[in-house]
Amino acid sequence: MLVIYPRLKHVERYPLTGDQAGQWKDVMKLLEAGFPRSEAEMEAQYNILAQHVTGDVCELTLQPKSATARKMMPQIKIGFSITDSSLRSTELQFADGSIMRNDFKNPELNPKLDESLFTPKIESDYEVVQPFSK
Repeated sequence: MLVIYPRLKHVERYPLTGDQAGQWKDVMKLLEAGFPRSEAEMEAQYNILAQHVTGDVCELTLQPKSATARKMMPQIKIGFSITDSSLRSTELQFADGSIMRNDFKNPELNPKLDESLFTPKIESDYEVVQPFSK
């Protein structure tokens, strides 16, 4: 996975090979597993800190049960439609206090994607680093 910062000319490369250690491994397990499909799966992976309903959107505030995952990502918010269960938003809070939020609307099921989206061009003047490498 690449995180590209165009204004800084900086790229962070995170291998998704499954052999990461510690906190990163636990966070990757949460992301790889996808969102729980049952109440039992939810309770096995997360503590539910809050639930709010606004209009037709329910937002759950979750805390990973894994202590090592919590060190990197202490809180996750998931918003979904109470009428059709479609995903409306995700919000990841990181240990440094930064937040990454995605809002979803006008979904399109299985659209054709250009292959170039998966191989971004990284200019030679960009610094490429691999955080958490040994």
